[in-house]
Amino acid sequence: MTQLLTLAPGDQVVYPKHGPGVVRAITQRSVGGEVRPYYDIELRTGGMQVLVPVEKASALGLRRVLTKDEVPRLLSVLQGPDTQLPSAFPPRHRLQQAILEGGQLYEVAQLAGTLARRQLHRGLASSELSAFQQAKKAVVLELAVALDLSEAEAARLFDDRCA
Repeated sequence: MTQLLTLAPGDQVVYPKHGPGVVRAITQRSVGGEVRPYYDIELRTGGMQVLVPVEKASALGLRRVLTKDEVPRLLSVLQGPDTQLPSAFPPRHRLQQAILEGGQLYEVAQLAGTLARRQLHRGLASSELSAFQQAKKAVVLELAVALDLSEAEAARLFDDRCA
């Protein structure tokens, strides 16, 4: 059984598939004749709004945004060691996608750092470049929120750490 994630309006959160956002309200919705509470989240990018069932929030990967105190660990993860990736493309691609879909910040950061270094040293195939861009964006957005930086400033911090 997953632990219930308790949030309040104003809390900054990350929804893995969509990135950082802010809990705007806790609303009630009737689904199948049953009234259930939902977190009403406004996402940082695109101004999109999502409703996440309170009872399923943890299982869906919703979590609080990284704190300033956790940023040094994240930056350290970016710098290595590398994610161990299979040499054959199909299993390597599957692993990269599984990491991205899992939404675990430190795993995504490790993958982003690994792919950033590969990009610098030998370049990436288009599918790996796409995985790198997704991983980098997830890490950059989280850094921007945690450190109250612009996305461009957070991207520079990412690039400096991965160089």
